[in-house]
Amino acid sequence: MNPDQQPMVDRESLIKALRNEIDNYEATVHGVFALAHELRWDPDQRQARTGSVFGLGYPLRTTSRNTISPDTEVTPDLVVVVTPNYGITAEAKATLPTDKRLWARALRQVQKYDDDLTGWPTGNRTTIPHDIALLLHHSRKVDVADFIEEQHSNGSGIFVRPFCIVAFARVQRTEEFIMLERSYGSLANPQIDARLRRAVYVPLERLVENYSLWFYDGPPPTPYMMALLWDAIFPSMASIEGYLERRARQSDPRFTITVDEATEKLRAAQMAPQQGLAANHRLLPRKEWVAEAFEAMRRFGLAARKGSGIYEIRYRKRIKDPLDTFVQRIVSSRIELAERQEKKRRDGVLEIPDLFE
Repeated sequence: MNPDQQPMVDRESLIKALRNEIDNYEATVHGVFALAHELRWDPDQRQARTGSVFGLGYPLRTTSRNTISPDTEVTPDLVVVVTPNYGITAEAKATLPTDKRLWARALRQVQKYDDDLTGWPTGNRTTIPHDIALLLHHSRKVDVADFIEEQHSNGSGIFVRPFCIVAFARVQRTEEFIMLERSYGSLANPQIDARLRRAVYVPLERLVENYSLWFYDGPPPTPYMMALLWDAIFPSMASIEGYLERRARQSDPRFTITVDEATEKLRAAQMAPQQGLAANHRLLPRKEWVAEAFEAMRRFGLAARKGSGIYEIRYRKRIKDPLDTFVQRIVSSRIELAERQEKKRRDGVLEIPDLFE
């Protein structure tokens, strides 16, 4: 085969990588909610602590003494008021770069919370003593702990407040659990620290009963967002009458929806059953995540833009597996873009990529 005719990229590898990205995102969502649930749980009373609340991307304020982000708003992925006088901030990382030199940036992000943060969801919204956690998949816990120790030996990455790594993983036994383990550092609360040190297993079924496990305060992969819209929001938009009418004409039902409307519907579904969710939490998903999913649908012929933030959706109920379908299409578009760019490169022409590709 002519080298110019050989595929530039391995399609199956790209599909596998994108599916892994989606799996990592879902697992991180589960890890965030499992940690929120565990930190609020009173093992003696077998229920959530009275007055304990949590927030996703909850806004807190740093002081002028903050060495990373002085006098500004910060939004940890998870904020938990365990008791009125004790809280925990946690930052979740679904993935980390292969290049460890970039890990220092992630560590600095967590260090922003090592401050007398104000605005906690308590009665007076002032500062309370708090610990800091970095939530990671268990496969990364040793490497990141070693990296932090290296930083300490160089005089950086040092925390004043109690800091720990909490590792998470999905575990299948007789039922599915989310495992949480404090694998490095410690928490100031000795009971919580002892439980997490030995690892706890939170039944996924319990999380499903109490929370909507769709998002945390990190952007989801585009196919994931597209599939949620397709499965959770669009069916109610395609009316029965319109569907039957168009079926008779052998065409797909169509309806108009705005980015704002779809975002609000997802937010209502995401937040509805959350137990212990603090007021003033960040509203998820973010509107820009939804807009990106609509633009992807437009490129694939499943939507048409009718105005600023307004789309006509061509809803095809016969898509049996929307997530897999959207993964395949996203990969195809990336391959086509790479091939076009390579052709332009060989021809000496620079192509500016579509940021939504």
